[in-house]
Amino acid sequence: MAKTEKKQAKGTAEPASKPAKFNEKLGFLILKRRKSILVFAIIILVVIFGLGIYMVFENKAKNNAAEQLEKLEASYLAIENNSELENKTMLASVIVEADKLIKAQKGRYPAIRAIVIKAEALYALGDIEGSEKAFADLAESYPRSHLAVVALFNAAVAAEERNELENALSYLLKAENKYFDSAAIDRIRLATGRIYEKQKSYEKAMEVYLRLTATGTESDWTKIARDRIIFIKTQGFLNK
Repeated sequence: MAKTEKKQAKGTAEPASKPAKFNEKLGFLILKRRKSILVFAIIILVVIFGLGIYMVFENKAKNNAAEQLEKLEASYLAIENNSELENKTMLASVIVEADKLIKAQKGRYPAIRAIVIKAEALYALGDIEGSEKAFADLAESYPRSHLAVVALFNAAVAAEERNELENALSYLLKAENKYFDSAAIDRIRLATGRIYEKQKSYEKAMEVYLRLTATGTESDWTKIARDRIIFIKTQGFLNK
């Protein structure tokens, strides 16, 4: 009798529970950590929303900067056919507006272009030293800009006009060394040689002219350089 009950008990034993399925585990995990997941989702939404707002304001700021730059350029280009006094007043106003744009758009193209306009306005006002400084500052602050090499050349022109030939040479040599692959390199080398001639440093002038003509390119600048080489040689300046 006891054996029969024991067999029956063994026969009626409940089957072992099956392992939980992956979906069930995942659901349990989500349920268990629903608060953390909810917080994380909210953070993601806030970040996305914030980026959207930032892009809207960034685009708006760019549009405003472009409008301000266009207005500044128009004001500068409008300064012609007026009396000298009117021109001076308008140029002074352009410089003030340029300074505002330079400060507000620091590190961006509108600021770089505004510096150029300011430098040109200063030159027109007769402030050659101020113009030189503005161009030099542009090249120093924005060396990767395509306007940097032009700024160095213009700074050299202003320095030469003030008869500061060493300053002019320093700008030109910096431009040649740093932007040797620039489209303006021939013009820069010719200007360098010309200033050496002014200093009566004919050997250095010849070195620059020969470096210019050795490129094999044909341009107005290389033609002038060849003429200067012939002139220096025929005048016997190298033997003095």
